[in-house]
Amino acid sequence: MLGDAILDQYSHCEGARVASESPIVSVKPISEEWFIGGAGLIARQAAVLGAKPTFITCCEEDESFRRIRGSLERSGVEVRNLPAPGRRAYTKTRYVVGDKKVFKVDRGNPAPIPIETSAELISLLEAQLDDHDGLIVTDFGYGLFGPTLANAIPVLAERCGKPYFADVSTNGQANILKFQKPQLTTPTEDELRFALADAESGISNLASRYYAASGAKGLIVTMGRRGSLCFRPPQGDGDRLRTDYLPALEIHEVDAVGSGDVFLTGASLSQLAGEPLPVGLYLGSSLASISAGILGNEGAPLPDLYEFFEQRLELAGE
Repeated sequence: MLGDAILDQYSHCEGARVASESPIVSVKPISEEWFIGGAGLIARQAAVLGAKPTFITCCEEDESFRRIRGSLERSGVEVRNLPAPGRRAYTKTRYVVGDKKVFKVDRGNPAPIPIETSAELISLLEAQLDDHDGLIVTDFGYGLFGPTLANAIPVLAERCGKPYFADVSTNGQANILKFQKPQLTTPTEDELRFALADAESGISNLASRYYAASGAKGLIVTMGRRGSLCFRPPQGDGDRLRTDYLPALEIHEVDAVGSGDVFLTGASLSQLAGEPLPVGLYLGSSLASISAGILGNEGAPLPDLYEFFEQRLELAGE
């Protein structure tokens, strides 16, 4: 798992009100929780599902990163970091009253990594791929995936004979097309439209153009409450894409933070297990639904996944 180190802080507060000195929200923090976000969450979710992941990043070795490292290692994730002074873990603080988020503060600035560090990261990735079944990369637009690293990833994956899976976040800052020839990508509809600079065409048209531009082997487009679409690659020139649609599975959404990350985890591990793309679509959607039903960026525990499957009517008798 390769990506930026991100911390999600939830500051629980007593009732929000309008401050007397000016029309601003006033809250009183009473407790806080910390969660691992982004690429670290993907690694943690993979470990929860029984995989043996390694989280690779490039970050300053500060208190925030030590918090991330400690939490991930307790979850069974190996952590490999290339220290980069000045490149601190990105922290997102959400102020919560009851179960409602009232505002959010982001701390951290996008910081590209030096070319020498990119070369070290590529060497580390190649060494790690020999001991792993595949690679998951996720770009939050914070500067980690410059052209040198992004262009090296498909070359490394092909050289090592291992598939890689990709996603982006922070719409408008990261373009999914920077990752060429992935086994699977799972962008949102908005992220796909941003990549192709097209806000008007139908999703099937976008998917066809994405396949032509990326050389990808699989594509799942997530659409929030409208569900997800799985587009299997064309078999030949002029062939129509084979499409599977899955409605959103969540019963009651509490907090969607991290849902896309656990979706990518489920879809990727399903592919690594040899399952067809629609199975990955369902597993990813199930994990995202469980995650969205919990306040906080915890992902989906395995017992909750078993219970979720037992309650799905469409799986009855399977």
